[in-house]
Amino acid sequence: MSFQDPIAAALAQLPKFYRSAIVITGAILIHLSLGSYHTFGNILPYMASYMKANTDVTVDIEDLVWIPTSQGSFPFAMIVGGYLSHRIGPRACALLGCALMRLVVWEVATRVDVI
Repeated sequence: MSFQDPIAAALAQLPKFYRSAIVITGAILIHLSLGSYHTFGNILPYMASYMKANTDVTVDIEDLVWIPTSQGSFPFAMIVGGYLSHRIGPRACALLGCALMRLVVWEVATRVDVI
């Protein structure tokens, strides 16, 4: 099997166990760094109490319910991601997705004076 991608060619030379370990490790690292989707349900009460204590005393958890609700669009983004992965390749698509997620997190963080 010939690969145009040098990383794929190098990975193809490794035994199956090592290839699997590298892929699983990469997936874990991506989910650790971009895991905000999965953690909002747990940190939402803390966000509300922090905002009530430090920004506006009228903020309640019901005011922030739109955050996890808006994340319902993630499955639709997966359709777009699948199309992009087919067009530009999975590595470029993952890089684009990670860059966009990091850009959004940075933008939000700079607007609320976290950084």
